[in-house]
Amino acid sequence: MTILRTGLTLAPIALIMLFAGPLYGILMNAVGYRRVLIITSGIAAIGGLLMAATVYIHELMITIIVMIISMVGIAGMTVTRITLLISSASRERMATMTGTNTAMRLMGNTLGPVIAGSLETTYRTPLLAYYLNGMPIFYEVPGKESFVLSFVIASITAFIVMIMSTKVTR
Repeated sequence: MTILRTGLTLAPIALIMLFAGPLYGILMNAVGYRRVLIITSGIAAIGGLLMAATVYIHELMITIIVMIISMVGIAGMTVTRITLLISSASRERMATMTGTNTAMRLMGNTLGPVIAGSLETTYRTPLLAYYLNGMPIFYEVPGKESFVLSFVIASITAFIVMIMSTKVTR
């Protein structure tokens, strides 16, 4: 895709993050942190599995819809987690708690690309680039299996968060 088309494709994700935060804040007050965490991590887990299932479908609209479903869950997990942390920490411990949350989130942001990059390097697909003096010249791109595995790992992680969310007392 061109840079413009890629940006337009990813725009729904940014909009979801922009509008979901306040809506999840209202929902947390209405039904509680635990329920929102369980539901949103479940949505993120299902979204990851749907992303894995749609890797072999070459329809941009389906991909965007599945990405939106995933991001609805991920946005809810993100907003709810930090809100729960801030509301349950004493004023004296808030800086330590938010700092720890940021460090853990950054660790996840670091590990995710490493895992995805490793999978994309491991599972490669050759593509015919051109012929040179009658000889086929190939280059390799990440195979679809790498994306399927990345989405399945993300889904498993969200499912673990869903299980851990049942322990939230608020």
